[in-house]
Amino acid sequence: MSEINRSLIILRPKQPFLDWACSLDEESKDLTLEGLNEDSTAYLIPEIWQDSDQEEFLKTCYDILFEKQLEGWWTDKAAWPQPRDLKMFLNWFEVEFHSLVFDLSDEPIRIVEDEEDAEHPTTGNSRYTHKQGQYLAFIFYYTKIHGRAPAEAEMQTYFNVSPPSVHQMILTLEAKRLIERAPGQARSIRLLRAREDLPDLI
Repeated sequence: MSEINRSLIILRPKQPFLDWACSLDEESKDLTLEGLNEDSTAYLIPEIWQDSDQEEFLKTCYDILFEKQLEGWWTDKAAWPQPRDLKMFLNWFEVEFHSLVFDLSDEPIRIVEDEEDAEHPTTGNSRYTHKQGQYLAFIFYYTKIHGRAPAEAEMQTYFNVSPPSVHQMILTLEAKRLIERAPGQARSIRLLRAREDLPDLI
């Protein structure tokens, strides 16, 4: 176990963020704060020990954190709240600072940028990871059986993950042009890959 020369900040959405997210589309209207905070986002930041340093960090970086949180839920910047300032950021998010970070893993830290899952590589030109492939397979089989696309809540139940995790996965698949959706319309996911390009659902 080794100490990392970083501190940690955790952002937990509050009611204004929930109200904004619920207003965006039908898929999000049943969100709850409890669901949003099941899997909160954590950021490694430079080491911080004093309260005054925390305040200075937020003054400098709140806009980056704000944009990251908004983009993680909705990529269309036209729907983002304007104008945004530090007061709004603190009204939308509960901020937790943690000064000590320990690494309990023997594996070296690596930066993941759309790379294939090393334990479950895909083949051909599919350009998706093992986990992404499982979501694509679920969408395919659900649509085939039920005659309609799954809702995010059904993917959440199947994969036993939090609402933010499912939503982020859908945004990722859409950004990689593996699926497409009709903005603001529930159950509108459409696969952009043929069945032969998809893995089996495990």
